[in-house]
Amino acid sequence: MSTKRSNKMATVGVSARVLEELLGAVRAKFGNTIVASKDVVESIVKPLSKSEKTGRPVSFAERMVEKYARKKSKYVAKANLFVSHAWNANVVHLLDTLIDSAKSRKKNYLFLAGYLLQ
Repeated sequence: MSTKRSNKMATVGVSARVLEELLGAVRAKFGNTIVASKDVVESIVKPLSKSEKTGRPVSFAERMVEKYARKKSKYVAKANLFVSHAWNANVVHLLDTLIDSAKSRKKNYLFLAGYLLQ
């Protein structure tokens, strides 16, 4: 991936709706158990991060842009919030908190460190 393309993707943020989809996938795979971010990235995010066009790995941000661009939705846009978190923390709690926060304000697009980069 070129530096120019990487920088562009590094500014992509996702809406509460994208986080809700991710949380649904986490709950479907792990149920109500406590699961760390590092496990979610390995078992859910990375497998989801393959380009539909090329089948090659891309960042999760690129994959979300690819997924939602054709729908002209507002699920991805330039990030206006940056979230840093602990890799061993409970990801369900993290996502629930971020979803609530993003829904409480209009037009919030979160860059979630570790999830949106490949």
